[in-house]
Amino acid sequence: MAYYDHGAAMRKKECADKYAELKKHITSKDESGKLNEWFLAHEHIVDLEIKLKQQEKQIEEYRSFFSLMRKLLPRVPSIHDVIG
Repeated sequence: MAYYDHGAAMRKKECADKYAELKKHITSKDESGKLNEWFLAHEHIVDLEIKLKQQEKQIEEYRSFFSLMRKLLPRVPSIHDVIG
């Protein structure tokens, strides 16, 4: 029987909120209108997020490929299987 872990869900939401707050702080401007000194970190974070999305898409393609291969290949090898 599965159960919903409220503590883990709250922690995950809190982490996401802090991450959004960090990104907002990194892209903020000071009183003189100058960008924060950590703005280059924002570019790096955005690049990492894009790379992560691409990797997630690639993983999904691999999953669908191996799922198809599992369906097409015989489940139990037999002496009657065609080789070649």
